[in-house]
Amino acid sequence: MSDDDIIHWQDLLDAVASGRVQDLRCPFCKKGEVVVDKNVERTRLECRSCRRFVEGRFE
Repeated sequence: MSDDDIIHWQDLLDAVASGRVQDLRCPFCKKGEVVVDKNVERTRLECRSCRRFVEGRFE
C-alpha cells in the first residue's frame, strides 16, 4: 500500500477511532460500503464493492 492510499483512508480511520462505524463509504470507488472488523490485535476496513482494504494497529 502506498502513502497515497493511506491518505485516502485517513478520514475513515479517524471516524472509526472516534467510534463511528456506520455508513462509511469507500474513498476509492465512492459507492461501496466499508465494513469495519475491529478487535484487540488489529483493525480492518474493507470495501464490499471494490474490495480495497486497509489493515493494521491504529492507535
